[in-house]
Amino acid sequence: MRQTDPIKLISFILLFFMTMVSFAQETEFEMLDFPDGGAFGFITGITQDKEGIMWISSKGGLLKYDGTRITNYQHSPLNTNSVSSNDLESVFADGDGSIWVGSLGKGLDRLDPKTGIFAHFQHDADNLSSISNDTITSILRDSRGDLYIGTHKGLNRYDHETGEFVHFRHNPDNQSSISNDQVRVIYEDKSGNLWIGTGSPYVDNGGGPEDGGLNRFNKESESFTRYLHDPEDESSLQNNKISAIYEDDKGTFWIGTAYAGMHKMDKSKGTFERCVYDPERPENMGVPNLEAGVSDYEHITFITQDSAGDYWYGTVENGVYKYDIKGAKIHKYLSTNYQENSFVGTGAWAVYTSREGILWLGAVFQGNVFRVNPNKIKLDHHPIEAGVNGVYFAANGDLYLGTNQGYQINKANGESVHRTLKNPESIEGDFVSDFKEDEKGRLWVSGYNGLNRWNEVKDDWESFNVNPGGEHVTQGIVPSMLFDQSGNFWVGTIHGLCLFDLETGEVSRTFFREEDLSNFGQNMISCLLEKDQSQLWAGLFNAGGLYLFDHSTDSRKKYLDNATLLDLYRDQSGVTWAATTNGLYSYDEKEDDFFKFINPLLNNGIPEVYSVIEDDEQYLWVTSTIGLVQINPQRDQISIYDHGMGVESYNFNWSSGFKDDSGQLYFGNDQGYFIIDPAFLNHKVSPPEIRLTGFRLADEYVIPAENGILKEELSEAGEITLGFDQNVFSFDFATIDYTNPDRNRMIYYLENYDNNWSAANSENRAYYFNVPPGKYTFHVIASKGYGPWASRQIDIIIAPPWWKTWWAYSAYVIIFGLGIFGFDRFMRQRLVRIERERSREKELKQAKEIEKAYTELKNTQTQLIQSEKMASLGELT
Repeated sequence: MRQTDPIKLISFILLFFMTMVSFAQETEFEMLDFPDGGAFGFITGITQDKEGIMWISSKGGLLKYDGTRITNYQHSPLNTNSVSSNDLESVFADGDGSIWVGSLGKGLDRLDPKTGIFAHFQHDADNLSSISNDTITSILRDSRGDLYIGTHKGLNRYDHETGEFVHFRHNPDNQSSISNDQVRVIYEDKSGNLWIGTGSPYVDNGGGPEDGGLNRFNKESESFTRYLHDPEDESSLQNNKISAIYEDDKGTFWIGTAYAGMHKMDKSKGTFERCVYDPERPENMGVPNLEAGVSDYEHITFITQDSAGDYWYGTVENGVYKYDIKGAKIHKYLSTNYQENSFVGTGAWAVYTSREGILWLGAVFQGNVFRVNPNKIKLDHHPIEAGVNGVYFAANGDLYLGTNQGYQINKANGESVHRTLKNPESIEGDFVSDFKEDEKGRLWVSGYNGLNRWNEVKDDWESFNVNPGGEHVTQGIVPSMLFDQSGNFWVGTIHGLCLFDLETGEVSRTFFREEDLSNFGQNMISCLLEKDQSQLWAGLFNAGGLYLFDHSTDSRKKYLDNATLLDLYRDQSGVTWAATTNGLYSYDEKEDDFFKFINPLLNNGIPEVYSVIEDDEQYLWVTSTIGLVQINPQRDQISIYDHGMGVESYNFNWSSGFKDDSGQLYFGNDQGYFIIDPAFLNHKVSPPEIRLTGFRLADEYVIPAENGILKEELSEAGEITLGFDQNVFSFDFATIDYTNPDRNRMIYYLENYDNNWSAANSENRAYYFNVPPGKYTFHVIASKGYGPWASRQIDIIIAPPWWKTWWAYSAYVIIFGLGIFGFDRFMRQRLVRIERERSREKELKQAKEIEKAYTELKNTQTQLIQSEKMASLGELT
C-alpha cells in the first residue's frame, strides 16, 4: 500500500486554509471594447431607449449596444435609408422607441430600430417650416411631449402632426428672443421650465467672445428670459458660453461655461455664485485651477450626479472630475496611457446614467466609452497576515479568530489580544482551526497543536493528549470538534474519531478506514455533524469519503466514496449538505443518498467547495474556488460574488463559515476574513432586465404589423401564433444590465419541447427546427452574476395543417356520422323490402291455398249437389 509523505500532506492541508486579498482603486472605469479592435471616434452623446438599449453618437457613426453586441450604423451613399452622416453631434432616445440623431451639417435623422430605416429632416431654404439649420447640437423631448432641437441657427420645435418645425431665432431688436442662435444645451428642470444654453467656445463656429447666454423659455408666451455676463456684477455669469446645465437632487442649479467656469444659480433671484475649488474649504465644490496654457476652447462639457450622489463634471483637455460629497474631496482622472480600470483620455464630452445606476462617460479625442458603477458591491474583508482558519463568537461578545500563528481575540470593547498554543511538548507550528464552548463555558481550541482548553485560573492553556500511543502532537492534530445533544464531546483527529471524556480525559477511538491504519492521514476526520441522538456524520480527508456512524451500535455506512470532505452543514429545512473537493452535495433522506448540486449556469456544479452555511433568510452561502456562491431558499438560483466584488481568487479555508447572533456571516481565508451582511446583499441588488430583441422565421426577421404574425412589439407580446409550415424559428434575447455585462448569463428552455435548460450562445439566440404543431412556452432567465434572477416567457402556438384542425376533425366526424346514418337507413329500407317481399309471398301462398281450398270446396259442393240430384232421381224412379 502506497505511503503518504506526512510533510506533503500537512502542506496540502494548509493550502485549504489559505486565501488572499487585494485592494481596488477608489473608482474603477470599465472600458467598452469596440468590435474587431476598432475605435469609436470622438464620443458626442450617450442615451438609453425604452428597451434599455444604449445608443452612442460619435464622429464615427451611431452605435447600438445591448450589453452583448455593438451595432454600428454607418452612412452609405448607396442607401438613402442610412444615417445622413457619420459625423454626429447628438443623440436622443424618444419614448415611442425611435432614436433621434443630430449630425454636423447633414441635418436631423430619426431611426426606426425595428426596420433600421432613417428618416431625414434637413434645412430647405425654400421651405420656412423645415429645420432652421443642419448642424444639430442637442435634442430633448420635454414633459409636455414637445420635441426641441438645438442648432447653430436657433432653437426648433418639431410638430409631429404636421411634420413642421417652429423656429426660435435671435432678434437683436427683441429682448425676449433667444440671446444667441448657437444652441449648445437644452435642459428641463424639475418644475418643467426649459433652459437653453447658447454660445460656442469654438471661434471657428462663429460668434464673438461675448456672444451666448443662458435663456429660460416661457412655453406659454414663447418668450425668453436672458441671463448674461455683466463685468460689473460678480453675481452674474462668469462667461456667456453656456455648455452645461444641471439641477441636482437638492434642487441646486448648476451652470457650466467656457474657460471651465462653474456656477450655482439662484433661480428665484436670477443670480449666480461663481465656484472655484478652494483646498482650504474642500466642502465647497468647484473647479480647481487649470494648468497654465489652457486652450481658449476649454469648457465644462457636463455636470451631473451619479446614483450614489457624488458629482461629476468634464472638461475638454483637463480631465474628468469627481467630487466626493462624503469625503469633501475632488478626484481628477486624466491619462493618455492605457491602464486597467483607469480613465484614458484628456477629457470627456458626454455623460449618461442608465437605469441600473451605471455612469457612462464618452471620452473626447481618444473616443473611448467608460462605465462606472458608483454602487459597486465590495465585500467587507479584514486583513490578517496569518490568515483565518476558524471564527467563533464567545458568549461575552468576544470574536475569536484562529490563525496560522495562534489565535486573535477581538474583544467587544475594541481591544485586540493575540495568543499562541505553543508549549514545550509541541512541534514547530501554531495552527488554530476551530473553537468550541462546553456547557460550563470552558473554551476548547483545536488545531495543529492538538486539543487545548483555556484555564482561566492559570491564565494559560491545558493541552490534552488524544492519541493513546502517547505521541502528543505528531499524531494529535485536531481538525474538527463536536458537542452532540447528549453532551458527548467528539474530537476529529488526524488519526481517527475520538470520544473524549471531559472530566476524566479518557479517549475511545474509532477508525473508518481500518485497512489504512498505518498510512499517515488516511483516517483524518476533517468535519463532523450530528444526525440524531445516536448517529453522526464523519467526513474524511484524503479521499476517505463520508460515513454515517451510529455510536450506539458501533455501525457505520459509507457515502460519497473517494470524496474528500471539507465541511458538513444541515440547513433549517433539515437537508444535510456536504462540501467536497469535487463539489457540493445534498442528502436525500428518501433515497438515502447524496446528490450533486447542479445549476444550469454551472454545467458541472460548484467546483471545490470549502464551507457551507445558511443565513437567517435561508439563503445558502458556499465558499469555493470560483468565489462566494449564494443559493436561494428554493435552491434553484445562484449568485456568485467573485473578483468583481472584492473576492480576488481567495483560497477559502475549509469549515471556516460562521454566523453570529445578529445574522452576520464570517468566512476565513489565508489573509484575513470576510464579514457579510446577508440582509443587505439579499435585498440591495435588483434583478437584470430581459428583452426579447428579435423573432425570426427561418432567417427572416418578423416585423410587427397589424395583420402580421407579430401584431405588437416583441417586447410586449405574450403569444405568437404560427402556421404548421412556419415551424423553423429563432429568438434573439438580451440581458439589459450594464453593471458588469461580461458576467451576465442567460439560459433558455422551450416548454413541451426541450428536455433541459440550455446556456445562451455568444449570439444570445435560440434556434428551433421542425417543431411539431402544438402549444409551447419559451422561457428565458437571466442573472448578472449575483442577486435575484429575472425571467421572461412567451407562448408559441403552432397551428396544425387544415386537415388536422378541429373543424376538419369535426367534418370527419359529421361525414362519418352521415355515412353511418345512411348505411343504417339503407339497411333498414332493405330489410323492409325483404320483409315486404316475404309478406307478399306469404300472402300469395295463402291466397293460392285459399283458392285451392275454395276450388276443392266448390268441387265437393258440386259433387254433393250431383249426389243429391242422383238420390232424388233414384227416389223419383
